[in-house]
Amino acid sequence: MAILEYHALNVSAHPHVKGIYRELFERVAGRRINYFGEKTAAITKPSASSNGVFWGSIYSWTEIDPNERIIDTLLMQ
Repeated sequence: MAILEYHALNVSAHPHVKGIYRELFERVAGRRINYFGEKTAAITKPSASSNGVFWGSIYSWTEIDPNERIIDTLLMQ
């Protein structure tokens, strides 16, 4: 069974200069950020604005190091 997860990213800027949030998201869009162990994430560029509202996607994945030891999940070794 497939699992679909939704997450949100809450960002707050001070002062709230007009356009600051779009600028922030445009600056970091596409940058890979390691946030926990092998976990890496990136966000997409923001969509076009509609009444000041825009959206994007957050992608998260595991970076696998091919030089590290592995676990054989069949033999459990």
